[in-house]
Amino acid sequence: LPVRSTDDIIRKAHQWDAARRVSVPSDGVQLKSISKRLDVLEAKIDVVMRKLSLEQPVEKTVHTRLLEALADWKSTQQLAAELSYRQEYVSRCVATLKRNGSLETRKQGKTIFYRKTA
Repeated sequence: LPVRSTDDIIRKAHQWDAARRVSVPSDGVQLKSISKRLDVLEAKIDVVMRKLSLEQPVEKTVHTRLLEALADWKSTQQLAAELSYRQEYVSRCVATLKRNGSLETRKQGKTIFYRKTA
């Protein structure tokens, strides 16, 4: 298995995320199969990202970037777009920061907004 750079892995993750958002008219069985394959690929990316975070302080950098971006109220979708991370990854990092007491939350409709605690 060739070793790829972090940038290559992140670029590939963005491509898979974009592919997942494309809606293709097809039967339900084929759509479930595609969705299942994408879930497997995302799980593989998550494993690689965890391994990278053990080798490098990537997660601390991500948490620092998130906290800097959360001076004002933002949703995980807004954070993902602003920082160019997958929303699922941002959601996990935000959950960790929330458990640590670093964030406060506000719900507006179905959307939850986060802000760095004062």
